[in-house]
Amino acid sequence: MRSRLKRYNLTAERWAQMVEDCHGQCPACHRTMSEKDMAIDHDHSCCPGRNISCGQCVRGIICHRCNLRIGYFLDDPEMMREVAAYLDRTKR
Repeated sequence: MRSRLKRYNLTAERWAQMVEDCHGQCPACHRTMSEKDMAIDHDHSCCPGRNISCGQCVRGIICHRCNLRIGYFLDDPEMMREVAAYLDRTKR
């Protein structure tokens, strides 16, 4: 845990506050998360090329699955909307 906090330039207090703020649920998909499933979400356009975040680009805690999804969509909400529209159009 300590290395993850250091990587995202977070204090233990800020981590505890983020955990408390999410009430054990992913704010993106609303599923219950265990602490093991919690991922630190951050804006990938900030701190390019660095392995350590400035901490200002941390958006919060989301589940591991949603964190991967956002990464696959390159943090692009329009791309995510297009995929959702595609799913709506092709729904049986």
